[in-house]
Amino acid sequence: MFCEKCGKKLEDGVKFCPSCGNRIEIPENQTDTVYEQPEKSKKSRKKSKLPLVLIAVLAIILFAGGILYGTVGLDMQKDKLAVKIKKAGIPQYTEEMNEIVDEWDDFGIFSISDKRNDLHKLKKIVNYLDEYNTAVDEYKSMNKEKEQYALDEDSYKEYENALHDCSDAIEQKSPESLINAVEIAKETLKDLKKADDSYVEDRIKMYEGLDLKDAGDDVVSGYKKNLKFVLGGSLWNLFLQIGKAFWTMPKGPLARCRTTRG
Repeated sequence: MFCEKCGKKLEDGVKFCPSCGNRIEIPENQTDTVYEQPEKSKKSRKKSKLPLVLIAVLAIILFAGGILYGTVGLDMQKDKLAVKIKKAGIPQYTEEMNEIVDEWDDFGIFSISDKRNDLHKLKKIVNYLDEYNTAVDEYKSMNKEKEQYALDEDSYKEYENALHDCSDAIEQKSPESLINAVEIAKETLKDLKKADDSYVEDRIKMYEGLDLKDAGDDVVSGYKKNLKFVLGGSLWNLFLQIGKAFWTMPKGPLARCRTTRG
């Protein structure tokens, strides 16, 4: 736009010429143009603000999700572990669990790291509890099957004492004592099996070495009675487990007895 009087170039929107002072009259079509430009600018500003709004909404959603995880999500995990520990009824583990839960209650919404650390502690207690339960099952299994190993008297008595220690630890609800007692019982059982092997071998050698040709009826009867004791009853299951000793004998009175058993 130029001044009609002096011809100087004018800036848009001026009402007087800065050179000659002439009053500037803005034509109607130019006025429309002046007012159209801000309208377009407002629309472009609205479009430029839209991504910012979306980012803000996304941030709010993530923030709310973090709060839910830090409260509801972690609390649910904590409660599940605490119930399992409490149900077991082991005083040592229950006391540790209560201390952790009390500490948890003092945490705020954003103490997510602290809550995760406490969850790790609770999971360790649950792992210890699983080890305790495994030891209980092992004791029950050994105690149920103990009578089939009742050959060597001294070794069997030691094994019974070891199992009694396991029973005491369970009654006292002492996890560490039970786990140690079960390990000792396992080692005692190994020794008992070795002693039983020797017992069987001794009986085999003794019976195989007997010469009953000139023996009286009472001796023969006693021999048969003892042989029946070795081969019969619940002891037979034990002999099957220790290598089927009687089935490997190549000759002698025991071989003949095997054929009569079918």
